[in-house]
Amino acid sequence: MRDGLIDTMPTSARPRRGLRLAVLVLAVVAALGAAVVWMVVSSRPRFVPRQVLKSPTSALPLAFTPDGSGLVTLGGPPRRITLWDLATGKERGSGELMATKDVVSAMVSRDGRMCFVTGLDDADKQDTIECLELPSCRSLGHVSMVRSVQHKEALTSDGTRLRIVRQVTGPQIEVIEYDLSTLREVARRSFLLPEEFLVSLNRDGRLAASFHPGGPVISVVVFDPEDSRVIARFEEIPGSSPILVCQLEEGGRSLAIGRLDGCVELWDIHSGRTVARWHPHARGLTPCWLAFSPDGSIVASDAVEMTPPGPVRTFARFFARLPGFRRLEVDELVFIDRATGRVRGRLGGTGWPLFSPDGRTFAVFRVDGNGNGSTAIYEVPPAAGGH
Repeated sequence: MRDGLIDTMPTSARPRRGLRLAVLVLAVVAALGAAVVWMVVSSRPRFVPRQVLKSPTSALPLAFTPDGSGLVTLGGPPRRITLWDLATGKERGSGELMATKDVVSAMVSRDGRMCFVTGLDDADKQDTIECLELPSCRSLGHVSMVRSVQHKEALTSDGTRLRIVRQVTGPQIEVIEYDLSTLREVARRSFLLPEEFLVSLNRDGRLAASFHPGGPVISVVVFDPEDSRVIARFEEIPGSSPILVCQLEEGGRSLAIGRLDGCVELWDIHSGRTVARWHPHARGLTPCWLAFSPDGSIVASDAVEMTPPGPVRTFARFFARLPGFRRLEVDELVFIDRATGRVRGRLGGTGWPLFSPDGRTFAVFRVDGNGNGSTAIYEVPPAAGGH
Protein backbone atom coordinates (compact mmCIF):
# COMPACT_ATOMS: atom_id res chain seq x y z
CA MET A 1 0.00 0.00 0.00
CA ARG A 2 1.25 3.46 -0.94
CA ASP A 3 -0.41 6.60 0.48
CA GLY A 4 -3.61 4.72 1.08
CA LEU A 5 -3.57 3.19 -2.44
CA ILE A 6 -3.07 -0.44 -3.24
CA ASP A 7 0.02 -1.08 -5.39
CA THR A 8 -0.99 -3.77 -7.88
CA MET A 9 2.39 -3.98 -9.71
CA PRO A 10 4.20 -7.23 -8.96
CA THR A 11 7.42 -6.73 -7.07
CA SER A 12 9.38 -8.73 -9.67
CA ALA A 13 8.29 -6.35 -12.47
CA ARG A 14 9.90 -3.29 -10.92
CA PRO A 15 13.52 -4.33 -11.54
CA ARG A 16 12.68 -5.26 -15.13
CA ARG A 17 11.17 -1.86 -15.74
CA GLY A 18 14.21 -0.16 -14.25
CA LEU A 19 16.53 -2.33 -16.36
CA ARG A 20 14.70 -1.49 -19.56
CA LEU A 21 14.83 2.20 -18.76
CA ALA A 22 18.56 1.99 -18.05
CA VAL A 23 19.20 0.12 -21.33
CA LEU A 24 17.17 2.72 -23.24
CA VAL A 25 19.10 5.60 -21.66
CA LEU A 26 22.44 3.91 -22.42
CA ALA A 27 21.38 3.30 -26.04
CA VAL A 28 20.39 6.94 -26.51
CA VAL A 29 23.64 8.15 -24.92
CA ALA A 30 25.69 5.77 -27.10
CA ALA A 31 23.89 6.91 -30.26
CA LEU A 32 24.43 10.57 -29.42
CA GLY A 33 28.05 9.90 -28.57
CA ALA A 34 28.62 8.11 -31.87
CA ALA A 35 26.96 10.97 -33.76
CA VAL A 36 29.11 13.55 -31.99
CA VAL A 37 32.31 11.58 -32.67
CA TRP A 38 31.34 11.20 -36.34
CA MET A 39 30.64 14.91 -36.70
CA VAL A 40 33.89 15.90 -35.02
CA VAL A 41 35.93 13.53 -37.17
CA SER A 42 34.15 14.54 -40.36
CA SER A 43 34.50 18.20 -39.45
CA ARG A 44 38.27 18.15 -39.40
CA PRO A 45 39.72 20.12 -42.32
CA ARG A 46 40.72 18.00 -45.29
CA PHE A 47 42.76 20.74 -46.95
CA VAL A 48 45.46 23.12 -45.84
CA PRO A 49 45.82 26.25 -48.01
CA ARG A 50 48.99 26.23 -50.06
CA GLN A 51 48.78 30.01 -50.27
CA VAL A 52 46.49 32.80 -49.07
CA LEU A 53 46.55 36.04 -51.03
CA LYS A 54 46.58 38.96 -48.60
CA SER A 55 44.37 41.89 -49.64
CA PRO A 56 42.82 44.77 -47.68
CA THR A 57 39.33 43.32 -48.18
CA SER A 58 37.73 40.23 -49.71
CA ALA A 59 38.97 39.25 -53.18
CA LEU A 60 37.31 36.85 -55.61
CA PRO A 61 39.41 34.71 -57.97
CA LEU A 62 38.52 35.39 -61.62
CA ALA A 63 41.08 33.81 -63.95
CA PHE A 64 44.51 32.20 -64.04
CA THR A 65 47.11 33.33 -66.55
CA PRO A 66 47.71 30.70 -69.28
CA ASP A 67 51.02 29.58 -67.75
CA GLY A 68 49.47 29.29 -64.27
CA SER A 69 51.98 31.68 -62.70
CA GLY A 70 49.47 34.46 -62.06
CA LEU A 71 45.91 34.89 -60.81
CA VAL A 72 43.50 37.74 -61.50
CA THR A 73 41.18 38.66 -58.60
CA LEU A 74 38.39 41.16 -58.04
CA GLY A 75 37.90 43.17 -54.87
CA GLY A 76 39.44 45.40 -52.23
CA PRO A 77 37.94 47.97 -53.14
CA PRO A 78 35.00 46.49 -55.08
CA ARG A 79 36.12 47.53 -58.59
CA ARG A 80 39.80 46.74 -58.19
CA ILE A 81 41.34 44.11 -60.47
CA THR A 82 44.62 42.66 -59.19
CA LEU A 83 47.13 40.38 -60.88
CA TRP A 84 48.99 38.23 -58.33
CA ASP A 85 52.37 36.53 -58.73
CA LEU A 86 51.71 33.06 -57.29
CA ALA A 87 55.42 32.34 -56.86
CA THR A 88 55.85 35.22 -54.40
CA GLY A 89 52.27 35.90 -53.28
CA LYS A 90 52.72 39.57 -54.17
CA GLU A 91 50.86 41.88 -56.55
CA ARG A 92 52.19 42.30 -60.07
CA GLY A 93 49.77 45.13 -60.72
CA SER A 94 46.31 46.46 -59.94
CA GLY A 95 43.81 48.86 -61.47
CA GLU A 96 40.20 50.00 -61.33
CA LEU A 97 37.39 48.98 -63.64
CA MET A 98 36.11 52.12 -65.34
CA ALA A 99 32.86 50.94 -66.95
CA THR A 100 31.95 47.61 -65.35
CA LYS A 101 30.12 47.44 -62.03
CA ASP A 102 28.83 43.90 -61.46
CA VAL A 103 31.47 41.47 -62.74
CA VAL A 104 30.24 38.16 -64.17
CA SER A 105 33.33 36.51 -65.66
CA ALA A 106 36.89 37.13 -66.84
CA MET A 107 39.41 35.64 -69.24
CA VAL A 108 43.13 36.18 -69.83
CA SER A 109 44.37 36.17 -73.42
CA ARG A 110 46.65 33.36 -74.62
CA ASP A 111 49.73 35.57 -74.56
CA GLY A 112 48.92 36.79 -71.02
CA ARG A 113 48.98 40.43 -72.03
CA MET A 114 45.30 41.27 -71.73
CA CYS A 115 42.38 40.47 -69.44
CA PHE A 116 38.74 40.73 -70.52
CA VAL A 117 36.10 41.29 -67.83
CA THR A 118 32.34 41.03 -68.44
CA GLY A 119 29.54 42.49 -66.34
CA LEU A 120 26.95 45.25 -66.15
CA ASP A 121 27.39 48.98 -66.62
CA ASP A 122 26.74 51.56 -63.92
CA ALA A 123 23.10 52.02 -64.93
CA ASP A 124 22.39 48.27 -65.02
CA LYS A 125 21.07 48.71 -68.56
CA GLN A 126 23.79 47.18 -70.73
CA ASP A 127 26.29 44.36 -70.65
CA THR A 128 29.93 45.37 -70.94
CA ILE A 129 33.28 43.83 -71.82
CA GLU A 130 36.18 45.80 -70.37
CA CYS A 131 39.70 45.24 -71.68
CA LEU A 132 42.63 45.51 -69.27
CA GLU A 133 46.34 45.58 -69.98
CA LEU A 134 48.45 43.11 -68.01
CA PRO A 135 50.36 43.21 -65.74
CA SER A 136 49.39 46.82 -64.97
CA CYS A 137 45.62 46.07 -64.98
CA ARG A 138 45.08 49.44 -66.68
CA SER A 139 41.73 49.81 -68.46
CA LEU A 140 42.10 50.12 -72.25
CA GLY A 141 38.42 50.68 -72.97
CA HIS A 142 35.18 48.75 -73.17
CA VAL A 143 32.35 47.71 -75.46
CA SER A 144 28.65 47.75 -74.61
CA MET A 145 25.98 45.27 -75.66
CA VAL A 146 22.25 44.82 -75.22
CA ARG A 147 21.59 43.33 -71.80
CA SER A 148 21.19 39.55 -71.96
CA VAL A 149 18.46 37.52 -70.28
CA GLN A 150 21.03 35.66 -68.21
CA HIS A 151 24.76 35.96 -67.69
CA LYS A 152 26.08 32.84 -69.37
CA GLU A 153 28.79 33.62 -71.85
CA ALA A 154 32.07 32.37 -73.30
CA LEU A 155 35.03 34.59 -74.24
CA THR A 156 37.92 33.68 -76.54
CA SER A 157 40.66 35.72 -78.18
CA ASP A 158 43.32 34.94 -80.77
CA GLY A 159 45.28 38.13 -80.00
CA THR A 160 43.70 40.24 -82.73
CA ARG A 161 40.00 39.55 -82.19
CA LEU A 162 37.74 39.04 -79.18
CA ARG A 163 34.82 36.61 -79.54
CA ILE A 164 31.86 36.33 -77.18
CA VAL A 165 29.04 33.78 -77.25
CA ARG A 166 25.98 34.64 -75.15
CA GLN A 167 22.22 34.24 -74.92
CA VAL A 168 20.29 37.39 -75.74
CA THR A 169 16.56 36.67 -75.54
CA GLY A 170 14.67 33.38 -75.38
CA PRO A 171 16.39 30.73 -77.48
CA GLN A 172 18.53 33.22 -79.44
CA ILE A 173 22.31 32.85 -79.13
CA GLU A 174 24.57 35.62 -80.35
CA VAL A 175 28.21 35.35 -81.47
CA ILE A 176 29.97 38.72 -81.71
CA GLU A 177 33.57 39.42 -82.73
CA TYR A 178 35.49 42.62 -81.97
CA ASP A 179 38.75 44.00 -83.35
CA LEU A 180 41.03 44.39 -80.33
CA SER A 181 42.95 47.33 -81.80
CA THR A 182 39.82 49.46 -82.17
CA LEU A 183 37.26 47.58 -79.99
CA ARG A 184 34.81 47.79 -82.89
CA GLU A 185 32.42 45.05 -83.90
CA VAL A 186 33.54 43.22 -87.04
CA ALA A 187 31.18 40.22 -87.16
CA ARG A 188 27.89 39.03 -85.69
CA ARG A 189 25.97 35.79 -86.07
CA SER A 190 22.86 34.38 -84.40
CA PHE A 191 21.64 30.86 -83.69
CA LEU A 192 18.52 29.37 -82.17
CA LEU A 193 18.69 26.86 -79.34
CA PRO A 194 16.45 23.79 -79.63
CA GLU A 195 15.25 24.56 -76.08
CA GLU A 196 14.64 27.92 -74.47
CA PHE A 197 16.95 27.92 -71.46
CA LEU A 198 20.75 28.01 -71.81
CA VAL A 199 22.44 26.23 -68.90
CA SER A 200 26.07 25.76 -69.89
CA LEU A 201 28.72 26.86 -72.36
CA ASN A 202 32.18 25.38 -72.63
CA ARG A 203 35.15 27.72 -72.58
CA ASP A 204 35.34 28.48 -76.32
CA GLY A 205 31.57 28.61 -76.81
CA ARG A 206 31.56 25.79 -79.37
CA LEU A 207 29.29 23.61 -77.22
CA ALA A 208 26.17 24.55 -75.32
CA ALA A 209 23.63 22.70 -73.21
CA SER A 210 20.05 23.95 -73.11
CA PHE A 211 16.67 22.88 -71.80
CA HIS A 212 13.20 24.23 -71.14
CA PRO A 213 12.48 24.85 -67.42
CA GLY A 214 9.10 23.17 -67.74
CA GLY A 215 10.18 20.40 -70.06
CA PRO A 216 12.03 17.12 -69.71
CA VAL A 217 14.61 17.51 -72.49
CA ILE A 218 18.31 18.33 -72.18
CA SER A 219 20.00 19.09 -75.50
CA VAL A 220 23.67 19.59 -76.28
CA VAL A 221 24.27 21.83 -79.27
CA VAL A 222 27.35 22.35 -81.43
CA PHE A 223 27.75 25.95 -82.54
CA ASP A 224 29.14 26.01 -86.05
CA PRO A 225 29.24 29.07 -88.32
CA GLU A 226 27.66 27.02 -91.07
CA ASP A 227 25.42 24.60 -89.19
CA SER A 228 24.03 24.63 -85.66
CA ARG A 229 23.09 21.02 -85.00
CA VAL A 230 22.01 18.88 -82.05
CA ILE A 231 24.57 16.17 -81.32
CA ALA A 232 22.86 14.65 -78.29
CA ARG A 233 19.46 14.67 -76.66
CA PHE A 234 18.81 13.33 -73.18
CA GLU A 235 15.27 12.35 -72.23
CA GLU A 236 14.45 12.78 -68.55
CA ILE A 237 12.75 9.96 -66.64
CA PRO A 238 9.30 11.07 -65.39
CA GLY A 239 9.38 11.83 -61.69
CA SER A 240 13.13 12.51 -61.58
CA SER A 241 14.42 15.11 -59.15
CA PRO A 242 14.60 18.55 -60.87
CA ILE A 243 17.84 19.54 -62.58
CA LEU A 244 19.37 22.70 -61.07
CA VAL A 245 22.81 22.98 -62.68
CA CYS A 246 24.69 21.60 -65.69
CA GLN A 247 28.31 21.84 -66.80
CA LEU A 248 29.92 20.74 -70.07
CA GLU A 249 33.37 19.18 -70.13
CA GLU A 250 35.83 21.18 -72.20
CA GLY A 251 36.65 18.28 -74.48
CA GLY A 252 32.98 17.78 -75.29
CA ARG A 253 32.80 14.20 -73.98
CA SER A 254 30.51 14.60 -71.00
CA LEU A 255 27.84 16.69 -69.32
CA ALA A 256 27.64 16.84 -65.50
CA ILE A 257 24.30 17.68 -63.90
CA GLY A 258 23.25 18.41 -60.32
CA ARG A 259 19.77 17.64 -59.01
CA LEU A 260 17.64 19.02 -56.20
CA ASP A 261 17.98 15.78 -54.20
CA GLY A 262 21.80 16.23 -54.06
CA CYS A 263 22.59 13.72 -56.80
CA VAL A 264 25.37 14.44 -59.32
CA GLU A 265 25.20 12.60 -62.64
CA LEU A 266 27.60 12.21 -65.55
CA TRP A 267 26.13 11.90 -69.04
CA ASP A 268 28.08 10.74 -72.07
CA ILE A 269 27.36 13.16 -74.91
CA HIS A 270 28.16 10.78 -77.78
CA SER A 271 26.15 7.78 -76.56
CA GLY A 272 23.40 9.81 -74.86
CA ARG A 273 23.58 7.62 -71.75
CA THR A 274 24.03 8.23 -68.04
CA VAL A 275 27.42 6.72 -67.19
CA ALA A 276 27.68 7.61 -63.49
CA ARG A 277 25.46 8.67 -60.61
CA TRP A 278 26.85 9.89 -57.29
CA HIS A 279 25.49 11.20 -53.99
CA PRO A 280 28.62 13.00 -52.72
CA HIS A 281 27.09 15.60 -50.40
CA ALA A 282 25.73 15.55 -46.89
CA ARG A 283 21.97 15.28 -46.59
CA GLY A 284 20.20 18.58 -47.12
CA LEU A 285 22.88 20.02 -49.44
CA THR A 286 22.10 20.58 -53.12
CA PRO A 287 24.63 21.11 -55.95
CA CYS A 288 24.56 24.69 -57.23
CA TRP A 289 27.78 24.77 -59.26
CA LEU A 290 29.84 22.12 -61.12
CA ALA A 291 33.25 22.11 -62.79
CA PHE A 292 35.58 19.66 -64.53
CA SER A 293 39.32 19.63 -63.96
CA PRO A 294 41.32 20.46 -67.14
CA ASP A 295 41.98 16.78 -67.87
CA GLY A 296 38.41 15.78 -66.99
CA SER A 297 39.48 13.33 -64.27
CA ILE A 298 37.74 15.25 -61.45
CA VAL A 299 34.24 16.66 -61.12
CA ALA A 300 34.01 19.43 -58.52
CA SER A 301 30.59 20.06 -56.98
CA ASP A 302 29.76 23.03 -54.80
CA ALA A 303 26.56 22.53 -52.78
CA VAL A 304 24.48 24.73 -50.50
CA GLU A 305 21.88 24.02 -47.83
CA MET A 306 18.39 23.43 -49.16
CA THR A 307 16.99 21.81 -46.01
CA PRO A 308 13.57 23.30 -45.17
CA PRO A 309 13.18 24.93 -41.74
CA GLY A 310 12.71 22.36 -39.00
CA PRO A 311 14.47 20.27 -36.34
CA VAL A 312 17.19 18.99 -38.73
CA ARG A 313 18.30 22.48 -39.75
CA THR A 314 18.09 23.78 -36.18
CA PHE A 315 20.19 20.86 -34.89
CA ALA A 316 22.84 21.31 -37.59
CA ARG A 317 23.14 25.04 -37.12
CA PHE A 318 23.38 24.66 -33.34
CA PHE A 319 26.39 22.36 -33.64
CA ALA A 320 27.91 24.55 -36.38
CA ARG A 321 28.42 27.24 -33.73
CA LEU A 322 30.51 24.96 -31.54
CA PRO A 323 34.32 24.61 -31.86
CA GLY A 324 35.33 21.74 -34.10
CA PHE A 325 31.99 21.53 -35.94
CA ARG A 326 32.82 23.83 -38.83
CA ARG A 327 31.95 21.12 -41.37
CA LEU A 328 28.27 21.57 -40.56
CA GLU A 329 28.28 24.91 -42.36
CA VAL A 330 25.63 25.52 -45.02
CA ASP A 331 27.93 24.82 -47.97
CA GLU A 332 30.30 22.07 -49.09
CA LEU A 333 32.79 21.68 -51.93
CA VAL A 334 33.64 18.10 -52.92
CA PHE A 335 36.03 16.65 -55.49
CA ILE A 336 34.78 13.44 -57.14
CA ASP A 337 37.18 11.03 -58.80
CA ARG A 338 35.58 10.35 -62.15
CA ALA A 339 37.12 6.88 -62.59
CA THR A 340 36.19 5.48 -59.17
CA GLY A 341 33.30 7.70 -58.09
CA ARG A 342 34.99 8.27 -54.74
CA VAL A 343 35.22 11.67 -53.06
CA ARG A 344 38.87 12.77 -52.97
CA GLY A 345 38.26 15.55 -50.48
CA ARG A 346 35.78 17.98 -48.94
CA LEU A 347 36.06 21.63 -48.12
CA GLY A 348 33.60 23.93 -46.33
CA GLY A 349 33.28 27.71 -46.20
CA THR A 350 34.34 28.11 -49.85
CA GLY A 351 32.75 28.27 -53.26
CA TRP A 352 33.27 28.23 -57.02
CA PRO A 353 36.69 26.59 -57.37
CA LEU A 354 38.84 27.79 -60.24
CA PHE A 355 41.24 25.13 -61.54
CA SER A 356 44.75 26.13 -62.61
CA PRO A 357 45.68 25.37 -66.25
CA ASP A 358 47.69 22.27 -65.23
CA GLY A 359 44.93 21.03 -62.91
CA ARG A 360 47.25 20.62 -59.91
CA THR A 361 45.87 23.48 -57.84
CA PHE A 362 42.64 25.45 -57.52
CA ALA A 363 41.72 28.90 -56.25
CA VAL A 364 38.64 29.59 -54.15
CA PHE A 365 37.04 32.40 -52.24
CA ARG A 366 36.88 31.27 -48.63
CA VAL A 367 35.38 32.67 -45.45
CA ASP A 368 37.01 32.01 -42.08
CA GLY A 369 35.30 31.57 -38.73
CA ASN A 370 35.26 35.34 -38.16
CA GLY A 371 33.48 36.07 -41.45
CA ASN A 372 36.58 37.44 -43.22
CA GLY A 373 36.94 36.58 -46.91
CA SER A 374 40.11 35.89 -48.89
CA THR A 375 41.40 34.05 -51.96
CA ALA A 376 43.21 30.82 -51.14
CA ILE A 377 45.18 28.41 -53.31
CA TYR A 378 44.89 24.68 -52.55
CA GLU A 379 46.42 21.60 -54.08
CA VAL A 380 43.94 19.31 -55.79
CA PRO A 381 43.55 16.19 -53.63
CA PRO A 382 45.25 13.13 -55.19
CA ALA A 383 43.51 9.88 -55.98
CA ALA A 384 43.56 7.15 -53.30
CA GLY A 385 47.11 5.89 -53.08
CA GLY A 386 48.35 8.78 -55.23
CA HIS A 387 51.11 11.21 -54.36
